[in-house]
Amino acid sequence: MSLIFAIAYILVIIARMNKICLLIAMAVIFTAGCKVNKNSDTQNSQPSLLAKQINIVAFKSPAEYQASRTKSIDLLHTSLKIRFNYEKQHAYGQINLLCKPYFYATNTAVFDAKGLELHRVAVIKNKDTVNVKYTYDSLQLHITLDKTYTNGETFQVFIDYTAKPNEIKAEGSAAIRDAKGLYFINPLKADVNKPRQIWTQGETESNSCWMPTIDAPNEKHTQELWITAQANEVTLSNGKLISVTQNTDGTHTDYWKQTLPHAPYLTMMAIGEFAITKHKWHDSVEVSYYLEKDYHPYADLIFGPTKEMLTCFSQKLGVDYPWEKFSQIIVRDFVSGAMENTSAVLHGEFVQHDAREHLDNDQEDIIAHEMFHHWFGDLTTAESWSNLPLNESFATYGEYIWNEWKHGSIEADAVFESNLNGYLRSKQNAAKTPIRFYYHNKEDMFDGVSYSKGGRILHMLRKEVGDEAFFKSLQLYLTKNRFKSAEIHDLRLAFEETTGLDLNWFFNQWFLKAGHPELEVKTTYHSNSIQMQVIQKQDSSVGLYRLPLVVEVYDKRGVKQVPVLVSKATQTFTFEGDSVYLINFDANKALVAKLDWKQSESNWYTQLTKVNTWKAKEQAMTGLFETYKENGNELTPYLKNAIEYCLNHTHHQIVQLGIRTITLLNAKHQPEFEKLMTPLLHFKNKASIRASTLLYFYTLNNKKYIPYFTEAQFDSSNQVVANAMYGLNYTDSLLALEVANKWRNCKNYSIAMAVSSVISKNSLQDENTFFSNAINNTSFGKRNIMYAYSKYLIRSKIDYVANAVPVFEQINKKLEGEERKYLLFNTVNEVKEYLEGKNIAIKKALQQNNSNAELTAESKKIEQVIAQLDALVKEH
Repeated sequence: MSLIFAIAYILVIIARMNKICLLIAMAVIFTAGCKVNKNSDTQNSQPSLLAKQINIVAFKSPAEYQASRTKSIDLLHTSLKIRFNYEKQHAYGQINLLCKPYFYATNTAVFDAKGLELHRVAVIKNKDTVNVKYTYDSLQLHITLDKTYTNGETFQVFIDYTAKPNEIKAEGSAAIRDAKGLYFINPLKADVNKPRQIWTQGETESNSCWMPTIDAPNEKHTQELWITAQANEVTLSNGKLISVTQNTDGTHTDYWKQTLPHAPYLTMMAIGEFAITKHKWHDSVEVSYYLEKDYHPYADLIFGPTKEMLTCFSQKLGVDYPWEKFSQIIVRDFVSGAMENTSAVLHGEFVQHDAREHLDNDQEDIIAHEMFHHWFGDLTTAESWSNLPLNESFATYGEYIWNEWKHGSIEADAVFESNLNGYLRSKQNAAKTPIRFYYHNKEDMFDGVSYSKGGRILHMLRKEVGDEAFFKSLQLYLTKNRFKSAEIHDLRLAFEETTGLDLNWFFNQWFLKAGHPELEVKTTYHSNSIQMQVIQKQDSSVGLYRLPLVVEVYDKRGVKQVPVLVSKATQTFTFEGDSVYLINFDANKALVAKLDWKQSESNWYTQLTKVNTWKAKEQAMTGLFETYKENGNELTPYLKNAIEYCLNHTHHQIVQLGIRTITLLNAKHQPEFEKLMTPLLHFKNKASIRASTLLYFYTLNNKKYIPYFTEAQFDSSNQVVANAMYGLNYTDSLLALEVANKWRNCKNYSIAMAVSSVISKNSLQDENTFFSNAINNTSFGKRNIMYAYSKYLIRSKIDYVANAVPVFEQINKKLEGEERKYLLFNTVNEVKEYLEGKNIAIKKALQQNNSNAELTAESKKIEQVIAQLDALVKEH
């Protein structure tokens, strides 16, 4: 979906009707298609609908050069025995680190070890363990070895320690919200609705919070982990499960071994009660899925494409999946979207869903993203966080490769368009270089430039060299840097060796330079020729771009492709033909640029119907709508026919394009498409079309459409049912409440949000228990349910508001950091401020009649609740 259309859609409706529940509904729809990974442009970091603005404090000092980690010693192998104390939330580890000097002889070794309690540090000499001198500053362990070792010798360090992750004060980022490495979830089983789990999150450099290591992306080690767990628990780690040993105390110890080297931040553990589904890929590689038992029946539905994805990526890259297995596990309260731990991907709980939820979001993109990392990030790792696009840009592009393979180019292009829009909509992104050697914090690298822009740059590179050369170059890059770390120039050299081209200009311009071109394109049509003027309008500080492009020229004899080179501030190109009637600028539609292209309605309509690519059709609809606005909202036959063309198209993305265009029109024009929209209520191939169609009828604000909303409550899609409730909420409140009551125990977020909106507006009962459960059952969507909760409380009687105080206190115990500050406290403050205003009004009334006992009692009750709410806020 085009973000430009989506944002415009929301703003138009808000301005027209000011219905906050529709805003929430639209937020649900537009975020449902977002992948949720470590990308800071994902829904994890979008501003809350209810939170106040957060002031971002700029760094006063300039960013420093960030060098790759110096390699003094090389970590070859890690052997770790670890067990856990749920009550204390501690981990007890005994670790052997096999190392050697990287090049220069040394008698010292330095390991990253954050917040550990050290019990013994020694060197293993044959069968003896000899204590050594060391210093420890809570971040790094400096060891004096027993002698000076040359780079031909190895040494083995033994460390006995306790990890106390909850005592570590470490800041995360917008993409990875926490950095304590090891997480105990519901350790005391205080929450009966949540399983007890342990899991780790190593990226960027947090695994050293639970095991001493060299926590740098340019380090590689093999590993063995002996994980001791409770009898009812299973474990997951990298590599293969070699054995399970039953212990006399009722625990068991699982021995996991990975024989292939990878970066320490990719080491992982997960422990809990999971049901396991196992398959084979190519008859040798285990493919397994770890889910909570309630979701075990849906394992093959959720992860169904996994084996075909492994085939897709192996064939396209010419490098078979390189690891010993491919496991995926879903955990609670994960601090990021997902993590590509080698052979053991960890997903947040939003990936866990049932058959109904699968219709609305199958989560294929995030599965593809994390899998593609197993080549780009795991097999070949960015040598420093400055080179992060070598991991994340590729994983983002992996989503495109999969969608193209499985669903075709229109689907791939339509989904991929959000990456370009995500990058362009932020002015801050334009100032950042993809390969960034200067930054304040390594976490800053996880942004829309490393993910979105980087993925689009790779798409441009593919179009520049051609498909065969692109994938052959990637094969060479992966083969040369197999089980190694790499920098951006390794990628360039692989492309140059494959193609014979000097590609310095491309890598310098796109990977090593900030910004993007801003182009104005003007076309003038003559009988047998077309003149095209291209103006580069970006700021002079950005400089001019070299843009080799392809222009398609359409005449009565057919279509021809003409290469052009845009490299000057202003250039004019002339294309001749036999009755030329259309040119398609940048036919590959891969350019990372802001494009201002003016054409006549007839040209736009021709492009829409003649050029069969997603971007060409979206450009055409955007151009027609811009003309509509410029002409004083005049609905011309061209725009009307264009919308009809889209609504009758066989591809759901093009149909959605037509629906979104309708919703941008002036209110008086929207009803003209009722007959075309009605059949889409039963669109079988995609639930999102049915959901969007319901919202269209909602915007018409007519009670005659109540039967549509009533029928839709029985749809197989949760989002469709949710939108039916939104529609009823403003056409028949009693019926809306009746439908909402049927769904109030549903844990699906879309349904829960719709029920929350209906209850917020209509219910006259004490609904604190409902909102408490709804908030506890959701993760990323807490903000919207909290918003509905505040609106419900504001219109409720004071006794119900008083009953909300323990709910807020309970929520307060479960939220942390910024989430508590900007989500819970905003809600509390909003309710408190309303009560304060209400109490002022009551006291004014009492000045006129101070004998009103009912008002006096209400004022006293309000003051008590205000004091309780105020104490909750001030407490933290």
